[in-house]
This record gives sequence, C-alpha cells and structure tokens, in this order.
Amino acid sequence: MQSMFRRGWRDMLGVLLLLLALLLGVWLRYSRPQQLLLRAPSLTQTLPAAGVYAAEHSDLFGWDYRWTDGQALLELPAPGVGRLSWSGVVGATAEQPLPVDICQQQGCLHIASVGQPRTIHMLLTASPPRLKLALSGPTTTIGGDARPLGVYIGPQMLVVGATRPPWRTLALLLTTALTLYLALRALGSRWWAAAGLSAAALLALLAWDYSGLWQFALLPLLLGLLLLGALGSLGLAWYARWRPLQPLAWPPTAPPWQRREWLIGLGIAGLWLLTRLIAVGLPERVGDLELFTRWANIQAQQGLGAAYALGSDNMPGNLYLLWLQGRLAQALGLALPDTLPYAAALLMKAPALLAEAACLLLIWRYGRRWWSPRWAWLLPLIYMLTPSIWINAGWWGQTDALIILALLGSVLSLERAQGRWAWALWALAALFKLQAVFALPLLLIATARRWGARAVLHNGLLAAALLAIGMLPMQLAGHGDGVYLAVFKSVERWPFPTAGAYNGWYLLTGGRGNMDGPGGAPTYMRDTDVLALGLTYRQVGMLAFGLGLLLVGWLCWRQRQQSRHWLVLATAALIFFVLPTQIHERFMSFTFAPLLLAAAQQRRLLAAYAALALANAINLLRALGFVPLLQDWLQAPAWAMLSAALTVATLLYVLWTLALPAARRYPVSHSLHQSPPSLR
Repeated sequence: MQSMFRRGWRDMLGVLLLLLALLLGVWLRYSRPQQLLLRAPSLTQTLPAAGVYAAEHSDLFGWDYRWTDGQALLELPAPGVGRLSWSGVVGATAEQPLPVDICQQQGCLHIASVGQPRTIHMLLTASPPRLKLALSGPTTTIGGDARPLGVYIGPQMLVVGATRPPWRTLALLLTTALTLYLALRALGSRWWAAAGLSAAALLALLAWDYSGLWQFALLPLLLGLLLLGALGSLGLAWYARWRPLQPLAWPPTAPPWQRREWLIGLGIAGLWLLTRLIAVGLPERVGDLELFTRWANIQAQQGLGAAYALGSDNMPGNLYLLWLQGRLAQALGLALPDTLPYAAALLMKAPALLAEAACLLLIWRYGRRWWSPRWAWLLPLIYMLTPSIWINAGWWGQTDALIILALLGSVLSLERAQGRWAWALWALAALFKLQAVFALPLLLIATARRWGARAVLHNGLLAAALLAIGMLPMQLAGHGDGVYLAVFKSVERWPFPTAGAYNGWYLLTGGRGNMDGPGGAPTYMRDTDVLALGLTYRQVGMLAFGLGLLLVGWLCWRQRQQSRHWLVLATAALIFFVLPTQIHERFMSFTFAPLLLAAAQQRRLLAAYAALALANAINLLRALGFVPLLQDWLQAPAWAMLSAALTVATLLYVLWTLALPAARRYPVSHSLHQSPPSLR
C-alpha cells in the first residue's frame, strides 16, 4: 500500500510539472504579438480564398495583385481569440472607380469610391482557426477583357496582438499531454522521463506554431496526430500485457563470398555502367530534367528554396539536393542550360544513379540468403534490366531511386538500435517524397512485434522530429509557404482520377479519367466530381487507400517470418499505385525492389514481377513517348487497358499470396554454412 501511495504521488507530481510546463508554453505562445505579410501570389496557396484570379504584377507600383470576380472571400489565419488588425491595399481602375464593401462577422466597412490603390486598415475580432473577410463590389471590363473584374487586392499585413488560445485547442492540448504521459508510463518510462518527454514534444509544437506554423492553422491537426499515436501506443501496451506478442522467425545469413562471385559482380557492374551511361545521353522528352535544372540554377544563384518562387511543389529534400547540384556545377564550371550537355546531364542524374547502384548491391546481398551463390546474381540483373528502373533514373532523371534505397535500408535496419535507424531512414524518404507514407503500416507493426509499443512511440516521435528539423532550413529561409504547398496542396496540382498511371481508376473509367483522355485529348473529368453517395473520386480513392493499408497492416500482424516484410512493403507500394487518385506512371517503381526481394524467398512471385514490369513498361512508353518509333503502335487503347488490367490482377494475386501462410523452409544451399535459425 505504501509503495502504491508513493507511485501515485510521483505520477501526480509528474502530471503537475507537465501542466505547469504547458501553462508556461501557452502563455509564451499567445501573449506575444506577431505579424504576417501576405503577398498576392500566396492568397490561394497558403490561405483558402475564392473569387480571385491569378496573380499579376504591377510595374507602376512594384507589387503583385489579384483581381476579384465581383466578390472575393479570404480566410485569414487567426491563431487565438482576441483582436487583430488587417491592412490591405485595395484598388480599382482609374477610369471607373468602384464602391467596395469589406465585411467580417461583426459588420461591414463601406467605401463609396475606390480608384487608385489605397491602404485600408481594419480592426478585426479573431475567430480561430480562420477569420473570413469578404470583399464585394460591382464588376467592369477593361480593354475588351471578357473577365468580370471587380477590385484588386495587393499586399496585406496581419498583426496579431496578445490573444488567448481557443478552448478547443486548449482542450486538445491537455488531452494529448495526459494521454502521452499515460502511454509513456504504461510503456515503462519513469515518471520524470514521461513528464519531460511529453512536455518537450508539446512545447516544441507550440514553439513551431509561434515561429510561423500558425498561418497555416495546423496546430490542431498535429496535436490530433500526436494524440492518435499516443492512444495507439497505449492500446498496444495494454494488448501486449494481455496477450504477449510472438517473436518472428529470422531469415538465414548469407554464405561467405566466393571468388567467382566477385568476377560476376564486376561483370554486372560493368553492364550497369554501360547501360546507364548510354541512357544518360538519350534525349529526355518529358521536360522534367530541364525543370530540375532551372530550379538548381536559381537556387545556386538566389539561395535555398528559391525554386518555390517558380512554382515548385517538391519536398525540401529534393530542393536541398538541387541546391547542392547547382553549387557543385558552379564550382566545376559546368553550365546548366535548358539543353544539357552530357556532363551536366550526368551531374543532374548522378544521385539517382548512385542510389540505384546501392539498391542493386542490397538486392544481391540479401538474395544470397535465399538463392545459392551460383544463381543469386540473377536478382540484381533482373532489377537492372527492368525497363521502368533504367528509364526512371538513367533516362528520365527522376530521384525515386533515393526513396527506394531509403525504404530498403529502413526494412533492413528494423533489427538494429530498436528500430531507430529504420524510422530515421523512413523520415529521410518522406523528406524527399511523402509517397513514403505507404511504408508506415510495416514500420508500425514490425517495430511493435520486435521491440514493443514503447519503441513505436519513441521512434514515431524521432521521425516527426527529424521531419521538422529537415523542414526547418526552408522555414528559416522564409519559404515555409512553399513547404506547406508541397505537403498539403500538391494533390491539387493534377486533379484527375489518374495522372498518367494505368491503374484501377484507369480501368474503372475506361481511360476517361486520365489526365490525357482517349486519343490524347484533355479530359474534363476531375477527381473532385461526385462518384457515388455524395463522395468524390478523390474521397473514394483516399478511403480505398486507407482501407488497403489497414488490410496490409492486418496481414503484416499475422506474419510469423521477418522475411515476409518485403512482400508487405511491395503490397503496400502496389496499393498506393492502384487505389488513390492523381497517381503518376512512375510511382510503380517503388514496388519492384521489395517484390524482387520477396520473390527471392517465394519464387512464384517472379511471375508477378514480370507482369508488373510489362504493365509499367507499356504505361511509361505509351504515356510519355520515350520511344517515338513505338508511339503509333502503342496508341491503341487495348494496350492501356491491358496494362491496367495486368496491374490490378497482380495486386489481387500479391494480396492472396500475402494472406497465405508462409512456408517454414530455408534454402538447402545454406545448410553447410549455418544451422536452421530459431525463433527469437
């Protein structure tokens, strides 16, 4: 009884210290004035807005502005409850001055006549998370322009004074803090460590919100994700006490290297180098490499993140790499024009090619655990000659090989340092492309099965911290709105059921939902159109993707062998290609490496690999026109439908294979090198 009493007082003290730290953090967050300059191009990027046209530049006044279509609705950020002041440049034409009404919830400001630009000042009452400001007035046309033009909106300044937090945000903050503390205590942390880690995580979120995140109104979302993770870890900890998790069977180690294998390796390396050097010199017909080169140039000249000013929707990792390539080109004296000479093209494609070479080495090294040294060299050879792989990096110049390498390393690192390296590599992959989210079910389940719920929570916080640190240089350079666009708005760039991928949506719509419809004509079908039951194509696609990942997570939970992780990862990657909307044709590349490693154990999966390789080769060659001689032949609709049908059928086959129990057998060729592995 006395021991329980002491533990109770310690937890009460830990919770009290946690609440005091949060109280201090909330006071520091909401008692400091802040200001935000809103330029016209960012209105529809970082803020929700309606009734405004694209940004234009005024040489006379030296600023950007947007015309309104009679009535415009701006949703300004409101981080807390209290007073804030808004100053905005509003103007009309000198020939036809117009009356303007600027309204908020408390009332309207009527301006009888607006001609030349003038700055309007208003004191507003904040209503978090967004404050709606409506500008309305009559419209006119100028110089035969058919657009109905109202007034135009120039630069704006938002000044936030001392406020108090919204009660919903405060309640969510307290609930997250207590749940996180309980989860850490249930996972075996000491009371002071649980209180300190919980306070550190939440204070970091408040500090990030104060430093600029508040303009995107993301604090409730991030708190909700942290609360969901804490609840999941708490539930997993209680489940493990009720029903202990069974250990996984560990795959065999590879046999010692033989001299003949080194010679074969040199031959494969030479063949890879020859094919890639030829591919580097081939003309890239899509235009992406020219765009990457332009971004590398401007970042080398104007600084980190300047590519966001040109409309880039890339994640920070890609832009960091382009910045380094631009600076390296300057140091080497290489010009990076739109039409690249061979040396410059090689420089731009080098990171992806080196990552691809590392993937080949990993595939060969892991394949030797299951195939005899006499045949293991076939695995890297198959991967190297897969059309989608050498087109993606060597010809097209995409950086997907970097994400593939990070994900392969993540799976291989699950047995090291309680999974911390695995989650760190996943965060690196997500910093380059958010498509790495499909690997999360595997990481969550595998970490829980091997290291327990405590490792899940700690590693999740580590990955979140690494992502925040990776985005910090862009925030400090003043490009936080660009990062926001890359994370939350890139899905609006190609609003079609499929953006070039011959997947489930291509099959369902008969090709009409593709970004380029039948015959190459642009489609008028958007993924924001209603499909059924009031749900849009995009919502149905995201729902199907979420359910697919839940199914993969459940199948992963049922596995008893660690080597099945490759099949889990391949299935999740294929689900990502088939089910969501707005998928590009090259996203199939994430599937090939893990599927080939799964086929090293279950050789019947080589048929699935061959089917996907054929389907995606048709997809790439038909959609992108890499080989002009084949274009007329491939334009027959039957080829696209064949590619989509093969992809969907292969997904069903891979899911069926994953649902079947794995054979508990190990290669006979390894019996001389080790005894059969035992359960850990």
